[in-house]
Amino acid sequence: MSGIFGPTGFPTLDRLSAFVETYRSRMDNKNNNLFAFSAGAWWTYYIFLTHILARYDRSNAEYGEVMEPVTRRMSEAPAGGRSRPMTPEDMAEWKRQIDLATVLNLDIETFYLFAKILLDRIADTFGFMFGVDWKSSGSSHSDLSKRFETLCRDKGLEIRPDNLPALISTLSKAVVDYRNKLIEHLNDPRILKGTASAPGKASSIVTSHMYPTEEDAEAFRQTEDPHALLRMLEEYIEAMLKLFEVNTKKSPLIVS
Repeated sequence: MSGIFGPTGFPTLDRLSAFVETYRSRMDNKNNNLFAFSAGAWWTYYIFLTHILARYDRSNAEYGEVMEPVTRRMSEAPAGGRSRPMTPEDMAEWKRQIDLATVLNLDIETFYLFAKILLDRIADTFGFMFGVDWKSSGSSHSDLSKRFETLCRDKGLEIRPDNLPALISTLSKAVVDYRNKLIEHLNDPRILKGTASAPGKASSIVTSHMYPTEEDAEAFRQTEDPHALLRMLEEYIEAMLKLFEVNTKKSPLIVS
């Protein structure tokens, strides 16, 4: 695999490539190729995320620049002041703000969608590596998160590093829950989404409820800085590779 991709400039991908190159040589021809393609999907979706992140940075900078004077004018406006009718120039500027917010929201939600796919591809490789058939027809990561410690116990796997279960749980809440409940399966018509920004900071999508009830008191959610999410995903990839290395002899794929 390193022969295919070569040095990437991304330490996480170089680590992945070196791992696959080392361990696929210890498998038979069929599993050698299947394992390489399975783990190669991590490479693909990680690269997708870096492109999305670069696009987000451009959108974030442009949106923050446009909204900074708007936010300043709002903070300086006298309390109880009257609004004036919008001019054609005002309408054009308002449309520009909406267009920029739309692109920014697209970048944020796209990051979550592909981050979730990366988590599923990692779970798929875990299943392939240790002979696990995922029960659900949906998210393999969700299945992994529910069964991880039980699977490790049943398969005799040593859980290393120690923070791996916590990483799986954190990513499930941060990425999968948000993607499932607030992007793909949004089934509450009262949910409102807005865009929050501040100069020099990561913009985010803010979610709240129209006509909130007491049960909605904690329903407010805000997307995380995608840079922080990518760092967490990199930590997770490193941790999962460590788990594989520590437990290589427990894999039915290894023949030498």
